[in-house]
Amino acid sequence: MRQGQELVLSQRFEAVNQFIGQSVAAQKARAFALRVAAGSDLTVLVRGETGVGKDHLAELIHELGRCGKPFVRVDCGALTETLSEAELFGHAPGAFTGSVGAKEGLVKVAREGTLFFNEVANMSLGLQAKFLGVLDRKPFRPVGGKETFPVKARIIAATNFKLEEMVRARTFREDLFYRLNVVPFSIAPLRERKEDIPELAAAFLAESRKRILPEAVDLMTGYDWPGNVRQLRDVVQAAALMSNGEEIGVEEVKPRLDQQLRQVAADKRVISEFYDEDRRLLPIREIEKRYLSVLLEAAEGNISTAVAISGWARDTVYRRICQFGLEDFVLSRRRDAYLKRMVKRREV
Repeated sequence: MRQGQELVLSQRFEAVNQFIGQSVAAQKARAFALRVAAGSDLTVLVRGETGVGKDHLAELIHELGRCGKPFVRVDCGALTETLSEAELFGHAPGAFTGSVGAKEGLVKVAREGTLFFNEVANMSLGLQAKFLGVLDRKPFRPVGGKETFPVKARIIAATNFKLEEMVRARTFREDLFYRLNVVPFSIAPLRERKEDIPELAAAFLAESRKRILPEAVDLMTGYDWPGNVRQLRDVVQAAALMSNGEEIGVEEVKPRLDQQLRQVAADKRVISEFYDEDRRLLPIREIEKRYLSVLLEAAEGNISTAVAISGWARDTVYRRICQFGLEDFVLSRRRDAYLKRMVKRREV
C-alpha cells in the first residue's frame, strides 16, 4: 500500500471515530456516514430531534468523502425572502440597490465540497421553490449576471420536523420533500443510547482535564436529556466550570439537572396549552380560551390587571370573557383573591 493511501485511510479512520459512542445507534451512524461518503453524490436527509448531532453527522460525511474541500453551512431560518437568491447564488455588481461589487453565493463557495442546509423546514415556500433548482443540479446564474455555473457540491439537509406532516399541511412542498428524501437517515435521541453518555461526557471534558465521578455519571444516565447531546455538553461543561477540583461529582451536576428539569416542566405546561391529547394542534378559538383562562387566573379576576398583562383593550377582554362564557370564572377568581386578602389582614 502506498504512503498516500495509508494517510487517506488513517484520516478516514480518525474522522469516523469522531462520532462518539459504542451504542448500536452510534455504530449505525458511523456506518451510514462511511457508506454515503464512499458512494454516490445523492442528496442526504438527516433527521432527528434538536441537539442529537445532525450537523455533526453532516460534517463527518463531508470529512470522509470530501476532506480538504469547503463545507458550507446554510442556516435556512436565517435566509430572508428578499435576499435569499443573492445569498445562495451571488450577485453581479450593482445587481440591486445597495449592492457593492460582485459577491459569490454560497452554492458557488461550496464548489466541489458540501452544502449543508440546516433546519430545512424553516424555509419559506418561496425559498423552497428556488431550492428545487439546486437539488436538480440545474446551472445557476448570479442575480444580475449573465454567466451560468454548475452545482458541483454534495447536498445534505437536516431537520427536526416531520416533513410528511408539513406536506399534508401545505407548509412544505411535496416535490421538494421527495427530492430531499433520497437517502434518509434518522439519528436516535440520547435517551435511547444512554450507554454513550460516559464516553460523551469524557470527550466534553477533554480540554478541561477534569474527570467526572461514577456517581455523577449514574445520575446523568437516569435523566432523559430532552435537549440530547447538546444539552449534555452544556451541563457537563457548566459543571466543570463550577467545580473547584479536578473531579466533578453529584454536587456539581445535580443543580444543573434540576434547573433543566424545571425548564422542561415549564415548557411542557406551555406546549400542553396548544395541543390536544393526541398531540394535534388545537383550533385558535380553543387556544384563545385557554390563554384567557390563564390570564384571568394570573390577574385574580381583575380586569385592569388582565389588560396590563395582555396588552388587549379593556373592551376586548370583556368581549372575550362573554364570548367564552367565563363570567363565573372571573367572579370566582375575584372571590378567592378577596378571601386571601381577608385572611392576611386577620393574621396581621
